[in-house]
Amino acid sequence: MLHEIISTQGDRELKRSVAALWWSALAAGLTMGLSLKGMGLLNSRLPDGEAFKVIARFGYCAGFLAVILARQQRFTENTLTAVLPVMSKPSLSNVGRLLRLWRLVLVGNLCGTLLVAYGMLYLPIVDSKTDQVFLEIGREVMETPVRRCSPKALSPAG
Repeated sequence: MLHEIISTQGDRELKRSVAALWWSALAAGLTMGLSLKGMGLLNSRLPDGEAFKVIARFGYCAGFLAVILARQQRFTENTLTAVLPVMSKPSLSNVGRLLRLWRLVLVGNLCGTLLVAYGMLYLPIVDSKTDQVFLEIGREVMETPVRRCSPKALSPAG
């Protein structure tokens, strides 16, 4: 029954118009900016201290919650739902619909994200202290190494 529900939702997503997918994906890219804004505003307004840094990290959830509650198209959420109908009834037509959806949503999300980044860099939206916190968060994210998990690390002896 769960398979049927997810497959039906996926088929509905694959049938959406180009305009509906584009605007929803662009809105999601813009809305995801709330994650950085939430963390930055909390970091810049709360006193220094480890406990307050933990609280400020909850600002990261803001963008995700807003996107999910608004049911906007986010690329990473379209994977299972949209793939299931294609896997159930494989055809060139279904694969084409899936690639169309992924392309529109990915490009829309990236465009929305770029607009948020441009606005935060070049528009006088917040004070200079908050701007500095935004830059620090960005630097921290870019400097954090990607951790790869090897099969050896997963073994009991590793």
